[in-house]
Amino acid sequence: MAPLLAAEFYKLRKRPACRVLAFAGVGIVAVLYLMLAALLLGDLDTGSTGASLEELRDMVALRNTPIFGFGITQLVASVLGIVLMSLAVTSEYSWRTVLTTVNWTGERGRLLAARITVVLGFLAVGVGLGWLAAALGSVALALADSSAGFDGIGAGFVIDVLTGWGRTWLTVAVYALLAAALSSLTRNVAAGIGIALLVRFLEPVGVQFIDVLPGWIASLQHLLISPNVDALLQANGTLESADPIERELPPTLQATVYLLIFCVMSAAVAIFSFSRADIDV
Repeated sequence: MAPLLAAEFYKLRKRPACRVLAFAGVGIVAVLYLMLAALLLGDLDTGSTGASLEELRDMVALRNTPIFGFGITQLVASVLGIVLMSLAVTSEYSWRTVLTTVNWTGERGRLLAARITVVLGFLAVGVGLGWLAAALGSVALALADSSAGFDGIGAGFVIDVLTGWGRTWLTVAVYALLAAALSSLTRNVAAGIGIALLVRFLEPVGVQFIDVLPGWIASLQHLLISPNVDALLQANGTLESADPIERELPPTLQATVYLLIFCVMSAAVAIFSFSRADIDV
């Protein structure tokens, strides 16, 4: 397995799409903080005050990067993770090299398992880089705006960052592995990306409708991905200025177990379908 992991790591590291997606993810987070900095420092220059200014300071404070920073990173990384995983799973079909690659490895399941593992590792690094970009933006704002400061950074900050990293990575991995299963089943990168993105952005809308239904029907929303993702992200903490989520979310442990099971099932579907696929190219 180690030679396969090394080979897949080398291939993914050399792919331009991987570097483009990594720079895009970090760049989006950085640009967002630049926009927030422009709003914050602009308000200070005009002398305006009010709740909105304090809410903005609270949002971009370094102490809240495990909340706001990972929240923004999750949104960006989940989309980029879907794209990267779908490209990784189906690229051999597009290049018409899948048969050659399979003949070299000797076992299809191990090949795709190694590829998925490497992509998940890249996503873990990407989530960390996203938080780092948010943290650097917060530090820069704190230096530019003395009122922002570094207050609230306690002994548990590092633990909050590490646990937030793990939770955020899991909420990114669940969508990436869904894309892997869809791409492997359809053998089509567009289908994998398109359907997974539909789930990512339209499922939360459906949850809102399910939530207003009576009785036990409303509890069915806990079987969907987005409520469990929201539960894990909320476990990172909530901003003082943020509106609370009105609907009932699953407990953190339940959400973690559910997403882990979903990840394992999605990976199993992807590997099984790739192992059984009729490869003739």
